[in-house]
Amino acid sequence: MTLKIEDNGLTPRSATITATVTISDINDKLPIFQSTPYTFTVSEHVPASTLIDRVTATDADINLNGAVTFEVAYFITGDSNHITLDASSGALTTATTLDREAMDLYVLVIRAKDGGAGPLTATATVSIRVLDYNDNAPTFSSALYVGTVTENTVAGTSILTVVIDDLDIDNNDGITLSISDTNADMYIAADSTTYVLSVKTPIDREVFTQFEFVLTATDAGTPALTATTTVRITVLDVNDNEPLFSPTFYSSEIAYNDDCQVTITTLTANDADESVNADLTFAFTQNDNPELFSLNTNTGSKHLFILAFLNFNSLAIIIHETIET
Repeated sequence: MTLKIEDNGLTPRSATITATVTISDINDKLPIFQSTPYTFTVSEHVPASTLIDRVTATDADINLNGAVTFEVAYFITGDSNHITLDASSGALTTATTLDREAMDLYVLVIRAKDGGAGPLTATATVSIRVLDYNDNAPTFSSALYVGTVTENTVAGTSILTVVIDDLDIDNNDGITLSISDTNADMYIAADSTTYVLSVKTPIDREVFTQFEFVLTATDAGTPALTATTTVRITVLDVNDNEPLFSPTFYSSEIAYNDDCQVTITTLTANDADESVNADLTFAFTQNDNPELFSLNTNTGSKHLFILAFLNFNSLAIIIHETIET
């Protein structure tokens, strides 16, 4: 500023002087964060010392009174073993490779402090969300799943449900199931949403008694990760096959003087079913001479016997398979 001084004479005389007034700063302004609260993200697979983002703050004071530094006041979740803060720049970096499956959110309070005597401070909350990376393969709850299905069961019938877990999230845990065995894949469907194995096409036990195959679970991450388990499905029998004589035509001759109870022939029949469905009993559907012929069903083999002596020179006996309808 310019100062003027003047006397009171008849002819006033004056003089001027330029004066500079310097206003000394006092530390009366708090640091101010540019944005609060802060929300940042970082991927879990990045290496240590990766920059996450920065916090910034200003102080209207000057010199040391306006020089702002940063420090972590405290962690709400997480700790300094995973997240570090640069005091000068406000840069937040990873202290180590983060694992989202162990901790998916770090929340900390950062303090901004000026350099004045009796420093003034301000705080801001920072949230750091850890983004998923496909670093976990799917897992089956069992190395072997066992189930049964009755033959001829209609398509869509559930057989068993597998249990799968994937610690990743979002697209990284989308599972696709696939069956390795070609025959099993023709008859068994694997639902990638419900993890249910069901009948794709009705199964004939006489063709396939059991399916044992590897079931693969593949996630949707990049690169995709997989897991496998073994599935064993036994096909249960239905009585859907008629007995068949072998051969279907029997012819025997016996002389008139053969002893009573002599075996004329032995009958053989088979049934493609199993267990009780294949247990066979033999009986006459027609026997016009019951006093002469009997069927022995007391032994494992089936024999046709003569009950009485024959009084004629010879007799031909023909036995046909009879299928009742």
